[in-house]
Amino acid sequence: MELLKEISEHHINKEYRPVVVLVIKNKNSKYLVVQSIKGIKPWSFPQGGIEAGEIPQDALFREIEEEVGIKKSDLTILVKNFFYKIVDAPLDRKDKRGFTKGKAYYFNYCKYDGPLSLTLQEEEINAYEWVNLDRLIELLKRGRKEKLDMTLEAIKSLKNF
Repeated sequence: MELLKEISEHHINKEYRPVVVLVIKNKNSKYLVVQSIKGIKPWSFPQGGIEAGEIPQDALFREIEEEVGIKKSDLTILVKNFFYKIVDAPLDRKDKRGFTKGKAYYFNYCKYDGPLSLTLQEEEINAYEWVNLDRLIELLKRGRKEKLDMTLEAIKSLKNF
């Protein structure tokens, strides 16, 4: 209940946009990363905004199906909201939804048992890969340092990554 109140306050204050992040491990022990079509085309774990009044896990299932076609029935949440981090946006970046300071990230760890071939939402996602930890770090280094640091911190906090 505390988490829902916190997310609601983010929406009311309009400072940090709440975002659900999915750390998804497949049956081959590889992790899903996606490349955004925006800006410098950064790589990251799949993620998306938590709408006002939405439960984080509902956002998780909605976003992953929208972005890469993964069905809820193929995904099992192993650890809910295992890591939380606020990241300030660059000063020159304006959020089209009206959030003024940045994003509040809520990480979730999931197991995926579906097909390895995915269907991308081309308006948001440029590419995807199933990767090991070394390749994950290599791809993340191409983006903003703050997001790399946040992701590495999240991974370290998760037992059995």
